[in-house]
Parts: sequence; C-alpha cells; structure tokens
Amino acid sequence: MKVFKYDTVKLILNTGKNVSTFTTMKIKYVTPSGIRGHWNSAAICPSDNTCIQKTVQFDEKGIWKVQAYVSKIGETYHGMYADVRVFDPVATTTTVPPTTVVPTT
Repeated sequence: MKVFKYDTVKLILNTGKNVSTFTTMKIKYVTPSGIRGHWNSAAICPSDNTCIQKTVQFDEKGIWKVQAYVSKIGETYHGMYADVRVFDPVATTTTVPPTTVVPTT
C-alpha cells in the first residue's frame, strides 16, 4: 500500500511484547527533514495485543522513521523502527474540467 501526504492512515506497529498492562503507548517518528516527535494515545490493536495502532496523517513526503514506545512504572520498551515512504499526491483538487482536444479533419 502506498501512503500519500495528508491521507488518513491507520499505522500499526508490532512491539513484540504483550502490551495489555502498559499505561503509556505512543509512536515516535523522525520526519524526512529530521524533525523528531511522537503521536500520543496509541491504542492496543483489538486483534493482537502485541501491536499498537494510531490513525495519523503524514504532512511531508519522503521516508519517515516510526517506532513503537510503551511504558509503565519500572518498565520502558521500544519496538524496532520501520520506514514509511510518503508520496506527494498527483495534483490538488480542482473544479475546472480538463480541456478536451477535438481532432480536426
């Protein structure tokens, strides 16, 4: 699946650990331009308690690094990072139809 800038996507990351008892779950990221941040309030996947998920939008094209982070009192864990390639969409939405070329004879 390709990810495009500003599309709403469900990002699912495997932590490799049962996270059902963890109190903090977030997804850390590094943007293509090097800005570091995180999305708070990730949730446990309903079908797999070793995965966390978050609905996100990527606002920059290029390769994003994302990483699961979970913690509770006395324990902190990071998952392996993953790369997400984000593409620019073809064009912005327009209300003007394209010009149709009529063949001449």
